[in-house]
Amino acid sequence: VDPTQPDLAGSVSTGPDFTGSGRTAGGPFWGVHGTAVASIIAGHGHGLHHADGIVGVAPQAKILSVRVTLENKDPLLASPTGVAALPTAIARGIRYAVRHGAQVIDLPLDPAAQAGGTTAGGSPAERSAVEAALAKGVVLVAPSGDNGAGSDTFNYPAAYPGVISVGAFGQGFVKAPFTNQQPYATLTAAGNGVIAANGLTGYAKLKSTSAASAVVAGIAALIRSQFPTFTPAQVEQALTIGTVFRHKGGRKDGSGFGTADAAAALLAAAKINATPTSAASPGTAANPTPPAAPKVHVVTKS
Repeated sequence: VDPTQPDLAGSVSTGPDFTGSGRTAGGPFWGVHGTAVASIIAGHGHGLHHADGIVGVAPQAKILSVRVTLENKDPLLASPTGVAALPTAIARGIRYAVRHGAQVIDLPLDPAAQAGGTTAGGSPAERSAVEAALAKGVVLVAPSGDNGAGSDTFNYPAAYPGVISVGAFGQGFVKAPFTNQQPYATLTAAGNGVIAANGLTGYAKLKSTSAASAVVAGIAALIRSQFPTFTPAQVEQALTIGTVFRHKGGRKDGSGFGTADAAAALLAAAKINATPTSAASPGTAANPTPPAAPKVHVVTKS
């Protein structure tokens, strides 16, 4: 994430680059996608009364930027050896973020899927890091995948148990054709045509489940800010109870429990907090009952 982008200035701390790619700030293959995603999560606008630019879902959240994968168009993605090393980089990034106080981690797309390949069960290192983060109470959010119109293979880290996996929709709440259609999706959010930062001064539309995951990571940050003792399962429960536009069969076609709604999720969280017996234990958030400021760090791909 570029910490000098005006809508993010003062909100970004920069962690290490675990990719070993040699890419540096200012180059064409550094900080483009991560800055865009971060602006959706925590953009605070700029200029007089912050009236210019983008205000994200959680504008008071703090971003801890940890580089763990490559830009979508980076030629290095053509190297099978380089791509094979990225799940380990993601695992190291998760562990670093947890050690440095992250409460919500927005994970990247599957590097193998980015490179046009497939995965078979993910990475042991990645899976272990995910399990360790959840055990520490860290909320994990990930894009469900952008190859729904192609191979539609499982996308990791999104498909690991306990990760809140997010698909994308566009105008009219129509699910984006690129969204993976796999049953591990938890819910959907705006991701097809979302305005985000593009470089230091520009703005562009994102068409990716990464944008949708950024929206949900921002909502998770709001929930954690209001209810800092919530477990990851309770945050997931609030998100899923608070969904709207649920359609029959959504759990099977990549739509999950419905469409994310920030206000409804916060109301659901308040009800969970007021009812001790409703506190979710790990795994129970996958079957929610339909509805009848501490500092928050969000980690995203650079």
